[in-house]
Amino acid sequence: IVRFLSHPVLSGFTSAAAIIIGLSQLKNLFGIHLPRDKQLHNIFGSFIPEVDETHLLTLTISVLSIIFLFGARKIKRKVKALKRFPDALFLVLLLILAS
Repeated sequence: IVRFLSHPVLSGFTSAAAIIIGLSQLKNLFGIHLPRDKQLHNIFGSFIPEVDETHLLTLTISVLSIIFLFGARKIKRKVKALKRFPDALFLVLLLILAS
């Protein structure tokens, strides 16, 4: 069925799905309670009033984890010996040991 869809239509659908999936993770990133929804304006509408309820430790760990993963990717591009290093697995193990 994908053969019958044009590239721009397929690209737009994939991008929209990625945005919705990413925004649905806001509750986990900020440590707040948000209802499940598939519409962008509803996600933002329920997120804005809850921002002041942000769990700071959860947000800090989330941001530091994202920074670590992007930094590890950048380092792995430069250092060939670390190309097969499982950075996400290492991060999970590190956070388990820290907890």
